[in-house]
Amino acid sequence: MRLLLLVLVLSVVGCDSKKKDGTPTEPVKGSADKPADKPADKPADKPADKPADGSGSAKPADADPFAGWSEKKGDGFTVMAPQDPKVQQKQTTATGKPLPTTMYTHYVPDGPGAMQVMFTDLDPKAKVDMKVMFDAMKESMLKQFNGKVVKQEDITAGKAKGQEYWLTGEHPQMGKMGVHVKFLLSDKRLYLVQALWSADSDFQKSGDKFVDSFKLE
Repeated sequence: MRLLLLVLVLSVVGCDSKKKDGTPTEPVKGSADKPADKPADKPADKPADKPADGSGSAKPADADPFAGWSEKKGDGFTVMAPQDPKVQQKQTTATGKPLPTTMYTHYVPDGPGAMQVMFTDLDPKAKVDMKVMFDAMKESMLKQFNGKVVKQEDITAGKAKGQEYWLTGEHPQMGKMGVHVKFLLSDKRLYLVQALWSADSDFQKSGDKFVDSFKLE
Protein backbone atom coordinates (compact mmCIF):
# COMPACT_ATOMS: atom_id res chain seq x y z
CA MET A 1 0.00 0.00 0.00
CA ARG A 2 2.81 2.43 0.84
CA LEU A 3 4.64 1.71 -2.42
CA LEU A 4 1.45 2.23 -4.45
CA LEU A 5 0.80 5.55 -2.70
CA LEU A 6 4.31 6.83 -3.47
CA VAL A 7 4.00 5.84 -7.14
CA LEU A 8 0.71 7.71 -7.47
CA VAL A 9 2.12 10.85 -5.82
CA LEU A 10 5.23 10.90 -8.01
CA SER A 11 3.20 10.44 -11.19
CA VAL A 12 0.97 13.41 -10.32
CA VAL A 13 4.01 15.64 -9.67
CA GLY A 14 5.62 14.53 -12.93
CA CYS A 15 2.56 15.34 -14.99
CA ASP A 16 1.90 18.79 -13.48
CA SER A 17 5.43 20.10 -13.11
CA LYS A 18 5.78 21.54 -16.68
CA LYS A 19 3.72 23.58 -19.13
CA LYS A 20 3.16 22.43 -22.68
CA ASP A 21 6.11 24.58 -23.89
CA GLY A 22 8.47 22.87 -21.38
CA THR A 23 8.90 25.81 -18.92
CA PRO A 24 8.45 25.10 -15.20
CA THR A 25 5.24 26.25 -13.56
CA GLU A 26 5.03 28.06 -10.24
CA PRO A 27 3.59 25.11 -8.33
CA VAL A 28 6.93 23.30 -8.66
CA LYS A 29 8.47 25.66 -6.12
CA GLY A 30 5.44 25.99 -3.93
CA SER A 31 2.23 24.06 -3.41
CA ALA A 32 3.05 21.08 -5.62
CA ASP A 33 5.74 19.89 -3.18
CA LYS A 34 3.49 19.98 -0.11
CA PRO A 35 0.69 17.77 -1.45
CA ALA A 36 3.37 15.28 -2.50
CA ASP A 37 4.89 15.13 1.01
CA LYS A 38 1.71 14.91 3.05
CA PRO A 39 0.05 11.88 1.45
CA ALA A 40 3.37 9.99 1.42
CA ASP A 41 4.23 10.61 5.09
CA LYS A 42 1.03 10.63 7.13
CA PRO A 43 -1.17 7.91 5.61
CA ALA A 44 1.79 5.55 5.20
CA ASP A 45 3.19 5.86 8.73
CA LYS A 46 -0.01 5.55 10.78
CA PRO A 47 -1.31 2.23 9.43
CA ALA A 48 2.18 0.72 9.90
CA ASP A 49 2.34 1.78 13.56
CA LYS A 50 -1.06 0.55 14.73
CA PRO A 51 -0.59 -3.21 14.33
CA ALA A 52 2.78 -3.08 16.08
CA ASP A 53 1.46 -1.10 19.03
CA GLY A 54 -1.93 -2.80 19.31
CA SER A 55 -3.23 -6.36 19.47
CA GLY A 56 -0.67 -7.97 17.18
CA SER A 57 1.82 -8.80 19.93
CA ALA A 58 -0.44 -8.65 23.00
CA LYS A 59 -2.87 -11.48 22.18
CA PRO A 60 -0.36 -14.33 21.79
CA ALA A 61 1.37 -13.29 25.02
CA ASP A 62 -1.92 -13.22 26.96
CA ALA A 63 -3.35 -16.46 25.51
CA ASP A 64 -3.99 -19.19 28.10
CA PRO A 65 -2.71 -22.55 26.77
CA PHE A 66 -5.08 -24.37 29.15
CA ALA A 67 -8.19 -22.31 28.40
CA GLY A 68 -10.10 -25.32 27.03
CA TRP A 69 -9.23 -27.66 29.90
CA SER A 70 -11.79 -28.85 32.43
CA GLU A 71 -12.17 -31.46 35.17
CA LYS A 72 -12.80 -34.98 33.85
CA LYS A 73 -14.23 -37.59 36.24
CA GLY A 74 -13.25 -41.22 36.20
CA ASP A 75 -13.97 -44.19 38.46
CA GLY A 76 -12.73 -42.88 41.82
CA PHE A 77 -10.63 -40.00 40.52
CA THR A 78 -10.63 -36.69 38.68
CA VAL A 79 -8.08 -35.11 36.37
CA MET A 80 -7.80 -31.94 34.28
CA ALA A 81 -7.72 -32.40 30.50
CA PRO A 82 -8.88 -30.73 27.25
CA GLN A 83 -11.29 -33.48 26.13
CA ASP A 84 -13.19 -36.55 27.37
CA PRO A 85 -11.14 -39.76 27.30
CA LYS A 86 -11.68 -43.08 25.64
CA VAL A 87 -12.28 -45.81 28.26
CA GLN A 88 -11.45 -49.46 27.71
CA GLN A 89 -10.55 -52.58 29.66
CA LYS A 90 -7.82 -55.15 29.15
CA GLN A 91 -5.88 -57.78 31.08
CA THR A 92 -2.52 -56.92 32.65
CA THR A 93 0.13 -59.14 34.16
CA ALA A 94 2.06 -56.39 35.95
CA THR A 95 1.64 -58.16 39.31
CA GLY A 96 2.42 -61.65 38.02
CA LYS A 97 -1.07 -62.88 37.10
CA PRO A 98 -3.75 -61.58 34.71
CA LEU A 99 -5.92 -58.86 36.25
CA PRO A 100 -8.61 -56.66 34.70
CA THR A 101 -7.27 -53.16 34.03
CA THR A 102 -9.28 -50.05 33.16
CA MET A 103 -7.57 -47.53 30.88
CA TYR A 104 -8.50 -43.89 30.22
CA THR A 105 -6.73 -42.63 27.10
CA HIS A 106 -7.00 -39.91 24.41
CA TYR A 107 -7.37 -37.06 26.91
CA VAL A 108 -5.75 -34.88 24.21
CA PRO A 109 -6.00 -34.86 20.40
CA ASP A 110 -3.37 -36.82 18.48
CA GLY A 111 -0.13 -34.88 18.48
CA PRO A 112 3.35 -34.76 20.02
CA GLY A 113 2.22 -36.25 23.33
CA ALA A 114 -0.27 -38.48 25.14
CA MET A 115 -1.93 -38.75 28.56
CA GLN A 116 -3.31 -41.76 30.38
CA VAL A 117 -4.83 -42.98 33.64
CA MET A 118 -4.86 -46.71 34.32
CA PHE A 119 -5.97 -48.66 37.39
CA THR A 120 -6.13 -52.29 38.50
CA ASP A 121 -8.06 -53.69 41.43
CA LEU A 122 -5.80 -56.10 43.32
CA ASP A 123 -6.86 -59.20 45.21
CA PRO A 124 -7.88 -57.92 48.67
CA LYS A 125 -6.44 -61.09 50.27
CA ALA A 126 -3.07 -60.71 48.60
CA LYS A 127 -0.11 -59.30 50.49
CA VAL A 128 1.39 -56.41 48.57
CA ASP A 129 4.93 -55.17 49.01
CA MET A 130 4.49 -51.64 47.69
CA LYS A 131 8.19 -50.95 47.17
CA VAL A 132 8.76 -54.18 45.26
CA MET A 133 5.70 -53.50 43.10
CA PHE A 134 6.67 -49.91 42.27
CA ASP A 135 10.28 -50.85 41.57
CA ALA A 136 9.10 -53.57 39.19
CA MET A 137 6.82 -51.13 37.38
CA LYS A 138 9.61 -48.55 37.11
CA GLU A 139 12.08 -51.09 35.73
CA SER A 140 9.49 -52.30 33.22
CA MET A 141 8.99 -48.74 31.98
CA LEU A 142 12.72 -48.04 31.78
CA LYS A 143 13.21 -51.22 29.75
CA GLN A 144 10.28 -50.41 27.46
CA PHE A 145 11.58 -46.91 26.64
CA ASN A 146 15.31 -47.60 27.03
CA GLY A 147 15.11 -44.79 29.55
CA LYS A 148 16.72 -43.34 32.64
CA VAL A 149 15.34 -41.64 35.74
CA VAL A 150 15.86 -37.85 35.84
CA LYS A 151 14.06 -37.29 39.13
CA GLN A 152 11.93 -39.29 41.58
CA GLU A 153 9.94 -38.61 44.75
CA ASP A 154 7.82 -40.46 47.31
CA ILE A 155 4.28 -39.05 47.23
CA THR A 156 0.87 -39.28 48.87
CA ALA A 157 -2.64 -38.58 47.57
CA GLY A 158 -5.22 -38.75 50.33
CA LYS A 159 -4.73 -42.18 51.90
CA ALA A 160 -2.82 -43.46 48.91
CA LYS A 161 0.96 -43.71 48.85
CA GLY A 162 3.18 -43.92 45.84
CA GLN A 163 6.11 -42.74 43.78
CA GLU A 164 6.53 -40.11 41.10
CA TYR A 165 9.11 -40.20 38.29
CA TRP A 166 10.39 -38.03 35.47
CA LEU A 167 12.11 -40.11 32.79
CA THR A 168 13.85 -39.65 29.46
CA GLY A 169 13.98 -42.31 26.79
CA GLU A 170 13.10 -43.25 23.23
CA HIS A 171 9.89 -44.34 21.49
CA PRO A 172 9.55 -46.01 18.04
CA GLN A 173 7.12 -43.31 16.84
CA MET A 174 8.14 -40.30 18.96
CA GLY A 175 11.92 -40.73 18.92
CA LYS A 176 13.54 -39.06 21.93
CA MET A 177 10.91 -38.54 24.55
CA GLY A 178 10.07 -37.53 28.11
CA VAL A 179 7.75 -39.18 30.64
CA HIS A 180 6.08 -37.95 33.83
CA VAL A 181 4.43 -40.77 35.77
CA LYS A 182 2.84 -41.46 39.16
CA PHE A 183 2.26 -44.88 40.73
CA LEU A 184 -0.28 -44.87 43.58
CA LEU A 185 -1.70 -47.66 45.76
CA SER A 186 -5.01 -47.02 47.54
CA ASP A 187 -7.26 -49.65 49.15
CA LYS A 188 -5.95 -52.46 46.94
CA ARG A 189 -6.32 -50.38 43.81
CA LEU A 190 -3.17 -49.63 41.87
CA TYR A 191 -3.14 -46.41 39.79
CA LEU A 192 -0.77 -45.37 37.04
CA VAL A 193 -1.02 -41.77 35.83
CA GLN A 194 1.33 -40.74 33.04
CA ALA A 195 2.09 -38.28 30.28
CA LEU A 196 4.51 -38.88 27.40
CA TRP A 197 5.83 -36.35 24.92
CA SER A 198 8.28 -35.92 22.07
CA ALA A 199 11.47 -34.27 23.32
CA ASP A 200 11.45 -31.70 20.50
CA SER A 201 7.94 -30.43 21.37
CA ASP A 202 6.57 -28.10 24.07
CA PHE A 203 4.06 -30.73 25.26
CA GLN A 204 5.76 -31.23 28.63
CA LYS A 205 3.86 -28.31 30.21
CA SER A 206 0.57 -29.98 29.31
CA GLY A 207 1.84 -33.35 30.50
CA ASP A 208 2.97 -31.99 33.85
CA LYS A 209 -0.35 -30.19 34.37
CA PHE A 210 -2.28 -33.38 33.63
CA VAL A 211 -0.29 -35.58 36.02
CA ASP A 212 -0.19 -32.94 38.77
CA SER A 213 -3.98 -32.44 38.58
CA PHE A 214 -4.80 -36.08 39.37
CA LYS A 215 -6.92 -36.43 42.53
CA LEU A 216 -8.58 -39.37 44.26
CA GLU A 217 -12.19 -38.99 45.33
